[in-house]
This record gives sequence, structure tokens and C-alpha cells, in this order.
Amino acid sequence: FGITQPVLLAWAEDDPVIPFSYADQFAAAIPSCQLETYVSGGHSAAPQNAADFAPKAIDFLKN
Repeated sequence: FGITQPVLLAWAEDDPVIPFSYADQFAAAIPSCQLETYVSGGHSAAPQNAADFAPKAIDFLKN
């Protein structure tokens, strides 16, 4: 992908746009990728799981 910056990636198992089966492939292809997975959330995994994701995003941005 050519991405060189650390990435925090949120993915839901029920994503109707990009199947969950691609999550590990994306994470493996991006150096310094932190993958957070959720059972639900559709294609908006981060906002749909904000209570869990927000603290992880804050920690990610601090480091």
C-alpha cells in the first residue's frame, strides 16, 4: 500500500462493504498496523463501537 505511518484500523465482522476476511490481509500489508476488530459496526466500526474504540484511539495517538 505504500503506507509508512502507524495505522489504527477498526474492522467489524459484519462489514457489508469490505468483508471481514480481508482484515488480517490489510493489517499484514501495513507496517505498524494495530487492528481492532468488532463483532458489529458495519462499515463504521469505530464510531459504532466508540466507547471501546475511543480510549484505544487516544492511546494510539499518544504514542
